[in-house]
This record gives sequence, structure tokens and C-alpha cells, in this order.
Amino acid sequence: MAKQRIFDLPETKGAFQLKGIVTGTEKDGFYKEMKTQTNKDMRIINFGIEYAPGKTLYVNMIGVEQENVYFSKKAEKKGEKSDTVKIPWSERFNYKREGYRLIGKNIGVKKKIDSDGKTVNDKKNMTEFDACKEVGENLKDGASVFVKGRLDYSSFEDDNGNKKMSVKLIPDQISLCGNVNFEDAAFKQQMDYSQ
Repeated sequence: MAKQRIFDLPETKGAFQLKGIVTGTEKDGFYKEMKTQTNKDMRIINFGIEYAPGKTLYVNMIGVEQENVYFSKKAEKKGEKSDTVKIPWSERFNYKREGYRLIGKNIGVKKKIDSDGKTVNDKKNMTEFDACKEVGENLKDGASVFVKGRLDYSSFEDDNGNKKMSVKLIPDQISLCGNVNFEDAAFKQQMDYSQ
């Protein structure tokens, strides 16, 4: 039987935007590959972003191999529903249908030369599993990044039985950005939360 909620409060969603300098990619815990208890492949990234001198927040993402992925196409007319298609995991890189986009993470952590000869982010839309590998292979300490995503709240009991609250920053987008320079007089801190 499901627990009855004491208060019928609507769920609120938290979001963040953060711009700063990457730290922690040289540590052992930055990128890991392992197996879950059900023997599925799992990847994890965990790194810091210094958003002001001496102030760092940590971002982490966990990706697990799934049975399926989902592609979505926006509705053409206002009031209509978007169309969503379920695709087997093994076909996630091959599905190419006009107007459909993978429901996943936006990653741009390496550079490429575009058709105009300009250096731009190599933007990709990926599952959490694939995004962890892309970030793990390409993000380096000292890189300037823009990250946005959602806040994940949880609580736990410490060894003394005290209730502790935890907030995780779960990225939906990780992109290289213009050089963040704390010494520049024009530097403006960007660390925004909304609930």
C-alpha cells in the first residue's frame, strides 16, 4: 500500500545555471565505468566548477545502459501533443528521422571547424550513458564551461542518527564557453538557482 502524503503540495522543480572553470578531471573519481548489480554497463562523471575565486560546486551524472531510448518531435501547431518514438538501445546512433530529436543531454565539450571555417563547439545530443563518456574523454581542468540542469534533493541519516540534506547538480547541458577570467574587471559571476 502506498504511503498517504501528509500535505498535498505540488511538486516543484529546481534548476541551475553555472559558468566557471573545470576542476577535478585529473582525479580518479572523475570518470568511472562499472557494472550495476543487474550487470548493466554504467558510467559516472563527477567534477568541480569554480564559479568565483575559491568557490567550487560539484556536478555529477550517472548513465546506465537502457533497453530503449526515446526520440521526440515538437508539435507543429499550438495545442497539439508532441510525438514520441521508442527505439531499441542498440539503434540509438542510427535513428535518423526528420524533426525527431533524442531525449537526452546536450553536450559540447570539444571543438570543431564549421562550414564557415569558424571554431565552434561540437554539439551533440546524447543519452546520459554516452554523455558521460564524451565528457570523460574530452573535458580537462582549466576549461571554461557553461552548465545548466536540475537540482536533485535528498536526505539521509548520518552515523549519529542526524538527518542531513543533500543537493546534487544534475546537468542537462555541458558546453565549452568563452574564457572565464576571474582577474578581468568585466568578470561577472554566474551561478543561478531557481525553484
